[in-house]
Amino acid sequence: MAVSTPLWLDSDYHPRSALDSRQTTDIAIVGGGITGISAALHLAQMGYPPVLLERDTIASGASGRNAGFLIAGSVEFYHRAIGFVGHRKAKRLWELSLESHHILRNWITDDGIECDYQNRGSLVLAATESEWEEIQEAARALRSDGFNAEVVRQGTLRQWGEPLTRFLGGYYCLDDGGVNPACCIRGLAEIAERSGAKIYENSPVIHLRETKENTVIVKTPHGNVEAKFVLIAGNAYTPQLDGILDGKVLPVRGQMLATGSIDKVIDIPCYANFGFDYFRQLPNGRFLLGGSRDIDPDSELGFDETPNPKIQDGLDGYLMELLNLNELRAITHRWTGTMGFARDGLPIVGRLPQSSRIFVAAGFTGHGMSIAPKVAEIASTLLIEGQHPDAGLFSIRRFLN
Repeated sequence: MAVSTPLWLDSDYHPRSALDSRQTTDIAIVGGGITGISAALHLAQMGYPPVLLERDTIASGASGRNAGFLIAGSVEFYHRAIGFVGHRKAKRLWELSLESHHILRNWITDDGIECDYQNRGSLVLAATESEWEEIQEAARALRSDGFNAEVVRQGTLRQWGEPLTRFLGGYYCLDDGGVNPACCIRGLAEIAERSGAKIYENSPVIHLRETKENTVIVKTPHGNVEAKFVLIAGNAYTPQLDGILDGKVLPVRGQMLATGSIDKVIDIPCYANFGFDYFRQLPNGRFLLGGSRDIDPDSELGFDETPNPKIQDGLDGYLMELLNLNELRAITHRWTGTMGFARDGLPIVGRLPQSSRIFVAAGFTGHGMSIAPKVAEIASTLLIEGQHPDAGLFSIRRFLN
């Protein structure tokens, strides 16, 4: 099975120059995905335009390899999240994800970023009775806290596409949407640059060194940045830099495929199988399907970008069953991306305990597109002002006990 370029990255792109000099700045950012670029934009708009270093190209990591879902909440069903982290935290996390979508939507619409942004909502679907019971309980808990979650039964699903009637039911979140993630993030990068940020691609950070002059030297192969503060926004790749968050953020791979253009069959982003399967159809007719990690979970840890044949075969079978196909439609792209999973499913944000000048934002557990713009705002405010009312929810210090 051949390695394929991710669909979102399969287009002409001219990267920015690599860092080849020594620069000084108030804030340096490591990582050019949704978190790093969002932070660069927030900081530039706050009057502190940063220098951002990306080891490859903007959105080349998981931020440009996901399904482009913009969904509220976290990796867990809402009622289960309440059981895991408490009612107050679970509710605030849901609110923050809604605020994050609002931030991103405003950036996209205000600046006219062409990224196929859609805001039609999403469906969480049940294929089994046990999942159907969970979904109904989650929807009840969401509605009791004032969130949008409409329970829809099997026959009603037809309005979003005939293939969805194979599911027992689900709930509909009208706040959600979808986007071409690479186009979105690269568009945000251009806005950040217009606001004063400097962005360098193909500039991997090798090492961080704090100095006696209360600065941090950020070393790359051909140049250095001396900054007063550093924000590490590498998500799954964070532990590869000086072992930061090692054991606290795990690299978990996600597999995806895309077909060529087909007749319109589904009109909304969908999650199923407790989030292990997800799919959507793009405006140009391409069908995207991802997941099936539960087929072979032990193989899906690490950074290898080679698609897993076992899981890809599972995706093929799921696609045929979902769309009621007798033979497999032409698959144009197969790819994988490495996500950063936090031990408790919540992002990790804040200053490293062993440092006075290095901050981190990582561990988005597959929901970076949905929550990172808001988390980046929290991290940016912590850098500049030293505090944020929501910082405690994501504090790294929860792992120190």
